[in-house]
Amino acid sequence: MERQRHILFAAAVSIMAALALTGCSQHGNMEECGMCASWMNVHNATCAIQPTEGNTCKGMISFTDVKGGVRVQATISGLAPNSTHGFHIHEFAYCGSADATCTGGHYDPETTGHHALPGASEAHHAGDMGNLVADASGHAVYDAVIPGISIAGQNAIIGRAVIIHAKPDDGGQPTGNAGSRIGVGDIGVAAPMK
Repeated sequence: MERQRHILFAAAVSIMAALALTGCSQHGNMEECGMCASWMNVHNATCAIQPTEGNTCKGMISFTDVKGGVRVQATISGLAPNSTHGFHIHEFAYCGSADATCTGGHYDPETTGHHALPGASEAHHAGDMGNLVADASGHAVYDAVIPGISIAGQNAIIGRAVIIHAKPDDGGQPTGNAGSRIGVGDIGVAAPMK
């Protein structure tokens, strides 16, 4: 029952954020729209990763608007020792499916239709974050700036989901051949770090 309440709450927050941000994108000047102005002050987000059915992956991710994109910092545990895992922002918030396929595909607001690893020169999915690399105890730490996204501005990530995959992202088309989804979490508003 508690899990269902969490899923419903997350879905409601995601829908409200998506509606607000969609409304903002329809205005010529976001600063003149009261609804948009409140979102423009959101520069921090967080995501709690939970395992999908039959997996043990979990952890926390923080997102911070910085010059050039969003700084993504993650600490993940429950991975296989010395393993590598694809790590992406997906289109939709998690809605409770056992395999997390309800989160859709990689977030691609510019409709590039192209996947790539971070640092690629060609246009690609904004949600492509590359790989997590676990140590001998199954822990992974990630810290990178991802260009082309923002917390709640252009190409906003609030109300979307992060997926951790079973296999490495090899940069191949259309999604990096990263396999099944072993961890999932919704991206929500966070208080700024002090």
